[in-house]
Amino acid sequence: MPSPTPTSPLARAFAESAMPLTERGGAAVPEAIIDPRLERAALETAAGLVDLGFLGHFTAVGRHRQRFVHNMTTCQVKALTPGQGRFGLLVEQKGHVVAQLVVEAEADALRVEVMREKAEAAMAQLVKYRVADDVRFAELPGLHVLAVLGPTALDVVPEAEDLDDYAFRDVDLDGVPARVRRNPARLGIAGVDVTVAEDDAQRAYGALATRGALPCGQAALDAVRVASEWPWDGVDIGLDNLPLESARLYATVDWDKGCYIGQEVIAMTHYRGRPNKLLRRVTIAADAPDAAGATLTAGDKAVGVLGTASPVADGDARTALAVIKRKHAEAGTILGLPGGGTARVEGGLDAPSA
Repeated sequence: MPSPTPTSPLARAFAESAMPLTERGGAAVPEAIIDPRLERAALETAAGLVDLGFLGHFTAVGRHRQRFVHNMTTCQVKALTPGQGRFGLLVEQKGHVVAQLVVEAEADALRVEVMREKAEAAMAQLVKYRVADDVRFAELPGLHVLAVLGPTALDVVPEAEDLDDYAFRDVDLDGVPARVRRNPARLGIAGVDVTVAEDDAQRAYGALATRGALPCGQAALDAVRVASEWPWDGVDIGLDNLPLESARLYATVDWDKGCYIGQEVIAMTHYRGRPNKLLRRVTIAADAPDAAGATLTAGDKAVGVLGTASPVADGDARTALAVIKRKHAEAGTILGLPGGGTARVEGGLDAPSA
């Protein structure tokens, strides 16, 4: 498979050093730096440095910005003060997931971070419901997100040590202007997000590596993300899914915030019933092809959809994410894959019941 075209100054620097690149969320990022197994170990036991160049941003301005975005997302936005942030979801009227997002409150604006591929759809969803509210949205290009992830991340970025979860501050990172944000659950791994100008990303990357974070590629990140059951927009979960199908996304729902678009369906599912599908970990053969979107079957019936498969095998098997109908989601269930392969359901995290 040909290497994707570099989409940022940092990606071009990787390409010039013959680093293998892969496409993630519309951006070219490193597949692996040294060895995915060593990189995975750093993310799980120390501090890994990951390029999140697939994240993009837009702003919301106007005197009604916080109230409006609050009424459109699953998280608490209305009460945020400058320097505070929240992780949540943008959902449509039937409660299905449009995008995962982080909202940051600045003095005169909100900054919203989403997958670059989801930015247009996210803004369109917001504009769709804007009637008389004084709120305007605009893309915010030219930024690049890096993340230091793992149990010792704060040793690498002590500038974030005293911040609350999702709170942020603008700092000088060894000569590079940067925004650091405490992130307790970046794809299932605690750490610190570091946002810089695109043209400063290479210097910031080098500074964080010099401080002790081990550079890691997407293979290692995917391996840890799959193990921790953190779904990606458009790959593992999307417009066919409710947040309650994933315990990780359930945690983004503020049950005390009041009404928002999609809230009624989500609340009814939680309080009166349960989701019909669940995100689960499954194991597939180590040499099985990556086939995100492939149909899982029980007999001749379609019962699930395969998502991300970990690039790092454990022996002769790999772990993958899949959304499976509840009836077929019990641990130990064997499901069929296209081409005659099988997937064994290994279980998964369950969202709390009402």
